[in-house]
Amino acid sequence: MDYHVSVGDQVEAGDSIASVETDKATMEFEVQDEGYIAWINTEKIGELTKLGQPCAILVESIDEIAHFKNFSPDAPSKPKAAPAPQAPQESASPQPQAQPQTIEDVKISTKIFISPKALKTFLDKGHTKESLVSNLEALSAKQPTLGSGPGGRIIEQDVDSLLKKMTEKKEAPVHVESAKPRAPPVEVPGEYKEVELSTMRRVIAERLSQSKREIPHYYLEAEIRMDALLEMKKELQEKAGVKLSVNDFIVKAVAKASKEVPDCNTNFVDNKIRFFENVDVR
Repeated sequence: MDYHVSVGDQVEAGDSIASVETDKATMEFEVQDEGYIAWINTEKIGELTKLGQPCAILVESIDEIAHFKNFSPDAPSKPKAAPAPQAPQESASPQPQAQPQTIEDVKISTKIFISPKALKTFLDKGHTKESLVSNLEALSAKQPTLGSGPGGRIIEQDVDSLLKKMTEKKEAPVHVESAKPRAPPVEVPGEYKEVELSTMRRVIAERLSQSKREIPHYYLEAEIRMDALLEMKKELQEKAGVKLSVNDFIVKAVAKASKEVPDCNTNFVDNKIRFFENVDVR
């Protein structure tokens, strides 16, 4: 996450205060109200920002900024004072008092909130609260928002979808692949420059490698007419007095294309893309 503002800056509704990079796109984070930036969570924001972590605090008055100088989201909040007991009121018939909703009914971890009905649905299927937390935290690494309720709250339809995924995962056959030694990167001589991969491009590379290993695929073939190439090969052999092969022309075409499209003349080494100045076809 890259911030566009600092503590003390005044912002209006619709202003972008930061750019958030996910595994699919870079999005602008806009504020919904006007006010002043009182605090920015610079310690928690990074490439692996966890879902639910506060990123900034917005206040209405510039005088309120001083109150958040030493603010920490990890500090325990002060317990609220218990309400004063009220005198009992006389009524014609006693009404049953509803049980208060405890915080455990909704907040099952530091970043996951769930409706009581959705939690009951999950527990009634024979699962535990710990199993719910572990499955949801695993999903949070793949999708930015877990719940479809207000503020990302987990509701019953989200639990139904999670239970379906858990069933499919349990019934899916497990393929055990033998560990294969990783081939060392091919060292190509010549000058080059290296560019560090962004978080988005790293995730794309991982997903492509995963799809190659786990998703069934097939190859396509095409037939081409090479009459013109064979005629040119014959003429060049007669003029130069050397023997040429079709493979020689293919290597020449690949080398020329690599010069015209330098983005293809690259190599992947340790989360970096290496752009070569020369062309080495092997």
